[in-house]
Amino acid sequence: MKKHEVKDKRRLIKKNGTKVTLVKKNDKRITSPSRICCICGEQLSKVNYSNGKVLAKKDHIHVQYSSLLYLDMCKDVTNCYKNLKERGELSE
Repeated sequence: MKKHEVKDKRRLIKKNGTKVTLVKKNDKRITSPSRICCICGEQLSKVNYSNGKVLAKKDHIHVQYSSLLYLDMCKDVTNCYKNLKERGELSE
């Protein structure tokens, strides 16, 4: 995958969503501990086991398509580049 392909995918996901929300790090208003970036596969949420609360691990964008389908992705495209490069999936 090339950098311009990553940008195009992110742009298409944001454009086609019905609702786009920015979620900040340590936000407690999320309920799913399994939020993963749809581009690079980075984990975006975690569970605090001492009190059972779910927190946002990183700033990310939550895109809703319908009441049953939503996608999450890193707020900053450089995080996606870094993660894809570490896994060897990004070509210059």
